[in-house]
Amino acid sequence: MQALKEAKFDVLAWDITPTMARDVQAHPENYAEIQLAAAAGLSVRSLLFNLRQAPYDNPALRLALAQAIDTQALVDQVPLGFADRGTGDLFPPSSWWHDGSIPAMPFDAQQAKEKLTLAGFVDRDGDGLRENPDGSALQIVITCAKADAALKTIELVVAQWKAVGIKAKASSLPAEQILPALMQAKFEVALHDLSLREPEDAFFYFHSSRGLLTDGRVSGYNYGGYANADYDRIAELMQEEQDQQKRLELLRELQGILATDLPQIPLDSPYVLNLYRDSRFVGWRAEPGVGLLSLRAIANLSAVEQAVHE
Repeated sequence: MQALKEAKFDVLAWDITPTMARDVQAHPENYAEIQLAAAAGLSVRSLLFNLRQAPYDNPALRLALAQAIDTQALVDQVPLGFADRGTGDLFPPSSWWHDGSIPAMPFDAQQAKEKLTLAGFVDRDGDGLRENPDGSALQIVITCAKADAALKTIELVVAQWKAVGIKAKASSLPAEQILPALMQAKFEVALHDLSLREPEDAFFYFHSSRGLLTDGRVSGYNYGGYANADYDRIAELMQEEQDQQKRLELLRELQGILATDLPQIPLDSPYVLNLYRDSRFVGWRAEPGVGLLSLRAIANLSAVEQAVHE
């Protein structure tokens, strides 16, 4: 940051934190000639269910848990507003394949309570917390990385689920242990960064063949073991389809199924945040998914002297 302030370079080659971005906005006097660029991100943070285990295989529970999360509050408090709310299709807003017609899940704690009760998740012992339909104790364990943003996210989710009678807690691991836990299906619910970029990803991340657990290892990226026969059939058709418009129509069907089944609860899609100086070059424009670090963004620049002359 000191080197950027001293004009030793023009743009940072990595994302800054939301806290730093907010400071740049709030105190421009401390960042002379330094600007913030924000663009839609490449990933969606979600709560990934291990659907091989009860009660997470219960769609009514997943829907109620999704309705009990105030994702706007989460966006405001964790990435400090520098994110889009997640939507049911699970493709990030920066993707050309993102279906903007699928809205974010509306927050409705009362409806969540009603759905839980109808599904048999009720408080039998009067302690304010619900039990499983068979009467056994219910406590959701959420695996996440041992990092401030992840832990704060889970803290908010735990509090919101408690408000509808669901007990949950975080199980934090070093970041390098998260992927092995997913690959071995050793989790109940996990805070997951999902990056769907191309139509093929709808097959590789959610087709049932990509979630088979063999010799302690998931066969593909379908870590939660999602399985839906209709989804599989349409995903296979999409893989074979050569016509781009028909392919898009099939992808839209798949996105609709995911939004209904909720194998993952989408939370938010963090922005790409870059800092740059406009003292030597003008024309900076952040590109969705990559921010300022793209050939197109660099090609749009003009030297200040040239811009003034023109």
